[in-house]
Amino acid sequence: MSGSRPRHVAISGAGGQLGRALIDVLSPLAAHLSVSDLDIGRLDGISRRVPEEGRAEIHPAPVDVGDDDALRLWLAACRERAPLDWMIVNAGLGGPSPQGALCEDPGRTASLIEINLRSAIEQCRIASEMMIGNGGGRLVLISSLSALLGYPDAPVYAATKAGLRAYGLSMSARLAGTGVGITIALPGFLSEGMGESGTWRPFSMTPRQAARQIVGAARSGRTEISFPRPMSAAIGALGLLPATLRGAVYHRWSGQSQVSSQS
Repeated sequence: MSGSRPRHVAISGAGGQLGRALIDVLSPLAAHLSVSDLDIGRLDGISRRVPEEGRAEIHPAPVDVGDDDALRLWLAACRERAPLDWMIVNAGLGGPSPQGALCEDPGRTASLIEINLRSAIEQCRIASEMMIGNGGGRLVLISSLSALLGYPDAPVYAATKAGLRAYGLSMSARLAGTGVGITIALPGFLSEGMGESGTWRPFSMTPRQAARQIVGAARSGRTEISFPRPMSAAIGALGLLPATLRGAVYHRWSGQSQVSSQS
């Protein structure tokens, strides 16, 4: 699907800031957008839109991506509508660890792993099998820059995003020759929906800016994109520091930054 305009795109976690921005960016390109969210109320404004000429028809649905049966039924309904060209795996949980706790509680840890990693892998498995049967497609995985060097205030979140990135890179090679490609997006901080005002978000971008980067990378067939570039470069430089210096930067950072779900 390199360089193509996808006819049918499915987006999980579409009710969040990034999900809604992806809908706006993709609407002039696609014919159908099948969008889901756990809370159907977050899709109310989207579902009430009157289709305009030259813009995608939007099909919202309430879906718990952690429920494998519900996920399979939703994607089967998507396929009945039209062959699936892209699957954007965007549903996820985030947010900083509770202040004062060195480790996240087991329930929160299980939820993050379940939604951000296990469910994301299942979305890829189901969608890739559909795409292979249709002659090809593209999986777009929404990871995070924290996958490259974990944020100290959200260690489990960072671990799930690193796991998703590793899975995507592995599957990109495994799916070679099938017609199914993978694009892994590693966005940094978003300037909307990221916690209380006044928190430190270096090099933050708007959800729409992030969505444009993601869609552009998928259309060009890129395997991975990390952005914004200054933030990506800063994280790369941090990784080269000795552990003691990196720890000092981390302690300062963790006192100022907050991490939130992109979805």
